[in-house]
Amino acid sequence: MAQVTFVPIRSKVLFGYNCMQAGESVSDGQVDFINWQCIVVFLPMSTIQQYLAYKYGLRRSVVIGSVLQFFGLSIRCFIGLSWWCVIIGQLLVSMAWPFFLNVPGLVSVVWFPKSERILSTMFGSNIGWVGVLFGYFLSDLICQDKDEYTIFLDQMTKDDILNCDPS
Repeated sequence: MAQVTFVPIRSKVLFGYNCMQAGESVSDGQVDFINWQCIVVFLPMSTIQQYLAYKYGLRRSVVIGSVLQFFGLSIRCFIGLSWWCVIIGQLLVSMAWPFFLNVPGLVSVVWFPKSERILSTMFGSNIGWVGVLFGYFLSDLICQDKDEYTIFLDQMTKDDILNCDPS
């Protein structure tokens, strides 16, 4: 879900990043770019993910996605150095997106009988988004000023990295 981390919080990202940086500022267009980057990268990487999943198996495909996600989120942690860290990290996270988004359908085909596939795919595809929804609501409830928000973004990124366990 890290590929959409900045989508609903653009104004807060602009506020937090521009307050942290002395010489570099970020525009609306730059934040929009990292959001659109996910969509542009999704189609070609989805094709690659499908090929890898069928050729090497679902587990290896998920491990590749986890590695891409880990390195992308790790690079994004260096947001204080440059906005380029965010762009490069987001590119890697965007490349990892199909490795997770396409998995529920593949798991349904392998694990469930035909009569249960629609329901299992629906739950597998949507349950993560419910967690994202709660995360965004909580961020607005918890963070009242720029210092709290900076700490929250830092912790959210660390949590995303720690959840990239490929085993």
